[in-house]
Amino acid sequence: MTRANNFGVAVAGGGDQSKRSENDFYGTPPEPTEAVLQHYIDVIPRVVAELSCGKGHMSRVIAANGFTVLSADKFHRGYGWGGVDFLTLPELPCWRRMGLIMNPPFNLADEFISQAHRLGFPFIAMYLKSTYWNAAKRYALWERYPPKACHPLTWRVDFTGGGNATMDCQWVIWGDMVPVSNEPLRRPK
Repeated sequence: MTRANNFGVAVAGGGDQSKRSENDFYGTPPEPTEAVLQHYIDVIPRVVAELSCGKGHMSRVIAANGFTVLSADKFHRGYGWGGVDFLTLPELPCWRRMGLIMNPPFNLADEFISQAHRLGFPFIAMYLKSTYWNAAKRYALWERYPPKACHPLTWRVDFTGGGNATMDCQWVIWGDMVPVSNEPLRRPK
């Protein structure tokens, strides 16, 4: 038996709760996106690409804060352009004028970070697990693309909407205009 949670994600009812969602898709509650926008409102370019938009959870928050949002995803889930694989996008001059704010599939985060830099976005914000950099295999990625800021959240995130907030997350930020910081972000009211 399945049901939809508050974010439109199918959640198993009973049985094995440890199974991953298809294509590693988990809708992002609004608070993490709101927190990073509040912190970087004067640094983020006015046009933002959200190229793993899923059902538009983050894109809607970004747009509600006055940004123009280009929303796309490899899988069409009813929001933005479907069939757009971020990992195969070509380099285009337009990327160098846009911000990029994403919650990449956690199992592809390394590839998404490399691709974001290859495309040349001047502001990159990736929503990642707090333990993301706690892996020896990612040391070369850190050396190649050292973040300007890592912002742990001061609350746990409930991706399933089931009232069991267990995920510790952080925003990892790159960009020339980004000040060096490790300041935790507070939950927006």
